[in-house]
Amino acid sequence: MDTRLSVVMKKSTNKKSLGTRIAIYPYRPLRAQEYIIYVFLGIFAVSLPLVYGIIRFQYGYTKYGEIVAHLWGRPWFILAGFALITSLLLIVHRKRLASRYIAIYESGLVLVLSSKIAFRWEHLAGIAASVTQPGVLVRSPRQRYHATIYPNVGKPIQLNDDYIGFPECLTRIKAKLYPRLIPGLSANFQSGQWIYFGPIAIQVHKLKIRNDQYDWSQVKTVRVESGYLVVEWTNQNRRRIPIANIPNIEILLQLINTGVAA
Repeated sequence: MDTRLSVVMKKSTNKKSLGTRIAIYPYRPLRAQEYIIYVFLGIFAVSLPLVYGIIRFQYGYTKYGEIVAHLWGRPWFILAGFALITSLLLIVHRKRLASRYIAIYESGLVLVLSSKIAFRWEHLAGIAASVTQPGVLVRSPRQRYHATIYPNVGKPIQLNDDYIGFPECLTRIKAKLYPRLIPGLSANFQSGQWIYFGPIAIQVHKLKIRNDQYDWSQVKTVRVESGYLVVEWTNQNRRRIPIANIPNIEILLQLINTGVAA
């Protein structure tokens, strides 16, 4: 783990320093039906090589003796053992996932993932969130939510909607985080500085998409459409950037709508 991130965590993990807990969003629990499916698949995965190994052992023993029987049966018995271990590890892993949660506090955020991480709001640089629409061939019509938390120090943290109430969770995080980010970003933007939102950067007179710069007079519209930020030009083909890659997209759009000089 990044040494600087661990320092931030140590300073932030005291729940009392985060104030009152506002909400908690647990990982979806391991229900009985899902547990039965895991057990059934495990039994199936173990039984196939085990039964075939027994058949090979008996046939070899009958035709060629004990040595050949062991040689023919042993690989399948080993495979059955691996299948048993793998099945047990999958169940243990799923139970560990069920113990995860996201907790939102007045002054910060706690993420209990593979380990426990806590941040004060001022230790976070932003959040990117996206919604994936199911395809035509997908049975479940449910939308899938994904998010990335960007700490000031350390690697981004990926989250998905396996947490109960995840869309509400994202809304609460933004409601706590954005009011702390907007004043500084807006002031820097108005002073002519470049403000970065992942692959996009803006300043009062220009827009940058990766290494390409454009005057705002060249830009026709900037809008969100079907999971993408779409930039249309007056004399070029439009550009599409996945909003999953753009932190704080609502702040980006607010600054564009209120502060650019066309």
